[in-house]
Formats: sequence, C-alpha cells, structure tokens
Amino acid sequence: MNASDIALIFPPLWYYLHIPQELVTLAGYLRANGVTAKSYDLNARSADHFLSRPYLEQIIAKLLAEHDRLAQAGNLSNSDFLRLAALRSELPPAPLLAERLGDARQVFRDPNLFYDLSQHSRAAWIINRCWRLISLAHAPTIINFHTFAMANNHQDLQACLMAARDTTHNPYIEYFREVIVPELTVNQPLCIALIYVHPDQMIPLLSLVVALRDAGCRAHICILGSLEDQVSFTRYVRESRRDGYEELFSLIDSVILYEGEQALLQLVHSLRSGSPMAAIANLVRWQAGQVRQPDRVEVLDLNSIPTPDYTDIDLSLYWFPEPVFAMLSSRGCYWGRCSFCAITTNQLSYRARSLELVLQDIAQLQARHGVRWFQFRDMLMSPAYLRRFSQALIAHQFSIRWTCRARFEESLSSEILDMMARAGCMQIWFGFETANEQTLSLMDKGTELSVVDRILDDCEAAGIGVHMLTMHGFPTETPDAAEETVAFLEQRASRIDSFSYTDYVLFGDTPVYQHPKRFGIELELKVDFLLQYRFEHLSEAEREESQAHYHGLRQRLIDALPMPLLHLTHIALYREQLGSGSWKHAFSATPPTPSVADLSSESRFAWTFPTSWLRTQLGVESDGQASLVTMLRRTRSVIALAQVHHDARVYLDERMSFVLDSLETQSLRQITGLLIARADLDLPAAAFIVYFSVKSLLEAGFLVVVSQ
Repeated sequence: MNASDIALIFPPLWYYLHIPQELVTLAGYLRANGVTAKSYDLNARSADHFLSRPYLEQIIAKLLAEHDRLAQAGNLSNSDFLRLAALRSELPPAPLLAERLGDARQVFRDPNLFYDLSQHSRAAWIINRCWRLISLAHAPTIINFHTFAMANNHQDLQACLMAARDTTHNPYIEYFREVIVPELTVNQPLCIALIYVHPDQMIPLLSLVVALRDAGCRAHICILGSLEDQVSFTRYVRESRRDGYEELFSLIDSVILYEGEQALLQLVHSLRSGSPMAAIANLVRWQAGQVRQPDRVEVLDLNSIPTPDYTDIDLSLYWFPEPVFAMLSSRGCYWGRCSFCAITTNQLSYRARSLELVLQDIAQLQARHGVRWFQFRDMLMSPAYLRRFSQALIAHQFSIRWTCRARFEESLSSEILDMMARAGCMQIWFGFETANEQTLSLMDKGTELSVVDRILDDCEAAGIGVHMLTMHGFPTETPDAAEETVAFLEQRASRIDSFSYTDYVLFGDTPVYQHPKRFGIELELKVDFLLQYRFEHLSEAEREESQAHYHGLRQRLIDALPMPLLHLTHIALYREQLGSGSWKHAFSATPPTPSVADLSSESRFAWTFPTSWLRTQLGVESDGQASLVTMLRRTRSVIALAQVHHDARVYLDERMSFVLDSLETQSLRQITGLLIARADLDLPAAAFIVYFSVKSLLEAGFLVVVSQ
C-alpha cells in the first residue's frame, strides 16, 4: 500500500491534555496490518498554534484595532459600550502576555519549573489569560483547554454547519484552512478517519470536513470513536432516515459503529482495490437516500491488537514535564448498570486484554519512549484486576507511576490499595456522583456512603490521591440533595485531591431515556438533536434557579478544593514529587506592604511583577451605583494597569503615564519632580497625583517599597 493510505485525525476540543488513546491504538493496529497511517492529534496541535506568540500578537492587533474604532466612534449602542468595556478590561496586560508566553509554555515542559508552584501557577495564569484574549477576539465563543463553546448549539446539525462556516466566531476555520488542509492535500490520503468522543469536538470536526470539501478534497471521510467518553456518533446513525442525514452524508462518506480497527482496515482495502463496501462490518453508509446499516457487527478480540503506536506523535506538544501516556486494559464497563451512563451503548460487551500483554505494552512503551507515567483510561478497573495487576507490576519490578478509574465498592480493600500504592498508583478517579441515598438508588450505583468513607480513609493511608467525579441535576435531585453532596465533599476535603462537578446530560438508550416516568421526566423528542436529548422536569424559572444554585455549589467546591495548577491531570504528578496537597496553596501575588503613611520623600519602589498599561477613556468618577453604560459615557482619560499573575486592576490619572516608567528607578520626590516637568504641573497638583497613585498601587499590590 502507498504512503498515504489513511489519515487518523483527533479533532479539537477535548478536555484532557494527554495523547488520545484511540488515536495511537488505531495507528498501531493498522500499521501492524500493512496500512500506512499518519496520526494527527489536532487537539494538541491547535492548542500549540493558538498559544504561540505570532498568533497571539495577531489577536492583540485585531483587538486593539477594534478598541480604537469603538473608542473613536460616537453614539455607541449598549452592546458596543459593553464590548468596549470588555476590551478595556482585557487589553492592558496583552502585550506583556505575548512577551511572556514563551517562558510560560516552557514551565510545563521543564521539571525544575513545573514543580515550582509559584512558577507553575504564574505560568498557568498567563496561559489562561491568553485563552481569554483569544475568546474575546471571537466572542461570544469561549475557547480554552477545557471548553469550546459557540453561540451555536452543538447538538443541532444545522447550527453546527452554520458554525463551520462562521469565520468571525470560529477560530478553527482559519487554522484548518491555512495549516491542516494544505498538509492533508500534500499527503493525499485515500481515507480520512475522524475520531469523535466529546460534544465540544462537533463544530471543529464539521469545520474541518467543510474546509476539506471546499478545498476539493475527494478522500473518503469516515467518522468513528467509542473508547474515550460517553459520546459516540453510533447513536446518531441508528435510524434509517433522519432530517439531517442527507446534508451530513453530502460531506462525509461513512460512520463506523462501535470499534473501528477492523472496519478501518477493511475500508482501506476496499478503497485500494475498488471492491464493494457493503460487506464491511460495523460500517454505516448513505445509499439510495437512506442510511444503510452494516450486515454484521464485529467485536474485536483485545488480545489481537498490538501495542499502541506513538511513533509519529510529537511529544513536545504536550503540557507535561515528561511523557504521560494513556492506556486501556479493557473496553466497556464491567458494572454496566448506572442509569445515567451511555458508556455501555458504545461497546457491545465488556472485555479485558490479557494481563501478560498489558505488561508487554508497558515494557515496550518504556523501551521506545522512556515513558514512566501511564493514565489507564479503562471505564473501570475492578478490585480483582487491580490486585492482579499490582502484584504483577511488583513481581516484574516495573518502575512506573499510574492513575486509574474505579468504583467505591466493598471489595476494594485496604490491602489492595496498599498493594496498588507499592506498584506505583498515584491517584484513582472515582465515580461518586452524589451523597444523597435516594439519588444513588435511582442511579443504580451500588454505592454505600459508609464504603466511600472507608475507601477515602484507606486511600489516604496508602498515599493514593482521590478525584471525585460528581454530578448535578440528575432527575429527582432536589436542591437539598445537591447541598448534601457538596457538604459531603467539603467535610472530607482533606482526603480528596480534586473534583469534577458536571451537569447531568440525558443520552439515548440509557435507562433514564428508556424509562422516563420512573425518573419523573418527560422526553422532548421533537427536537432532532445529534447525540443527546432534552427532558422536562422543571419550569423555566426552576431551571434558571437550578443553574444559579449549581454555580453557587460549584464555587463552594472550588473554595474547598483549590486547584492553581494548569490542569487536573497535573495533580498526580505533583503528588508524586511534592506530596499530598502540595498544589492546594497557590503562591500569593500580593506581598505585604507598609502603610502609605510610612512613606518618605526618598521612598523607592519596585513592581511586584512585570507591568503593562493602556491609556483608555474609561470613566472612574462613579460612586459605584451608576450603570456600566452611564460610567462609560463619562470620557475622562485614565491609565489602566495590569500585571502578570496579578488579576487586580487599578485606574490612574492619565498624567501618570509620564512617570510610570520611572517608578522603579526614582524616589517619590524625584517622581514628583518629573511629573512637574513633563506634565507642566505645579508642586501641589503633582504631589497630589503621585501620592494617591502610589497609594493605590501599593494597596492593590502592584508596587512594593524597596527602601525608605
């Protein structure tokens, strides 16, 4: 077969930082069977592109031009006033952010910097502020490491297709057109396989497909994905006809149900030989105006697949100080009963790879890449398997560190947890969901809170961290039940590393979907959603109240379990190097300062962090009671200041711009003299401006006194 059989593409956006396991598993299987496959982790590559100095400077120039246009315009609408306020809030540190972005990126690749909490949290602040600027340039779109959300509903195909052509609000279109499409055009693969596992991928995925077709790409485009999350395209193509099918299949050629290895292999053979595709297992096609389901569905023997292949993955793209690889030792879920969960609909059965082959995979990846860290992405690892796995790691003297997912169940004993810790386990992600007994029962979790408490104690004793996956808004959950869950976590915060707190999503074919009355809901099936469904159990007012309650509860959890690191997946690494809870107390950006009354005319100062400023027209003489629009109509010039890692904001008289660059070199007396000379002021006026400006800067933590 030629050098461009298939392009395996993982589109953005996915909320994990590591290499998608499905991407490297498919690559390994296809290459072992004679197919030349090229892997594209566009989740990592697009983030690397966006968080680059050239791209950020392009974004800043765009925002500054918009700021100047709005600032010079008259009779601004309320929306334009609000936009101008947002620009004036975010732009002051922008040039400095661009300057410091390269250093911030390096922090996450350099172990010496990564494990310095002050450096890490400061770099995370810079990265997150850069994402905010990128979002602002495409507003109301939000983009960061965790989220990609446009105003378009990513569950509505027509809305997604509109977003796929919206160059104003969709940052991926330009990136795909200028970077990825030309690359794929040169390689000319016969097949382009797009791995879809999360709703936030939908608009970027379709954006790439539209860009490819607009560029004249004639490759066979296939969508698949079933291993990483609850989302799969499998659900959308189970019916023979649907309103959006014709338009969808005008852009793509096929969808693979369930697992993709064997179907992709057969598809490439068919494309090379020109043989019919009708006999390919698991392959859904569009034919004669309707979806054609496969004649058969095959389940893969996990012992038949080779070790995942990372050979064409650029490890320097990932935000870790050493390689961190995802692994799977099984597919499906051995519990398979949770009423909200759609994982069991992505796989036809639960199967595990032989322990001997899993150990062989680890050994081979260590030998090839020097990897020490593994994140086991199995939906769940059973206590029995964890015992055998840990025993084998110890017996074969593997020196690795790893994380996994498990259930709170009685058989997960302190003995097993101790053994896991000795075998290198650093953290377990538990599906906790709720502390309310009635809700737990409806979820069919099979969890007892007494067991949760015992396992939390045992994990703490063993030195294993705990991440709590928690849910809000499950049908029948009351505000009191939600409070109960948050209080449970708050009271046990010392034994918990971190949490996820997500809103409930109704997926098709789950027990809640199949038996809605049992859960007190009524399905809304008239809306042709792509992958999930709406349901009614609250009025509009109750829904708004529930969302407000959710955000309040989530903030309580953030306060109880602070996380200043760039990403949740960094916690396990911190735990190994610096110990339990080492990440929970971020560096304080505001050092103590003396009282302004203690200053003398010879006092000298230093900026606490690198500082930038922007001359603006934002009025500041409001007493705080006026509306934002009223404040913005007052056009007295001021200077807005911002600092790296210091998210405070100070507004100064515009005449301070004459002396701001002297604050680190001159005394208070000299600064006053400079202002007299440069702004043509008398001594009382200059002294007044300098004194109150310095007072504001000291109190806000922007300046420190270095000598009196």
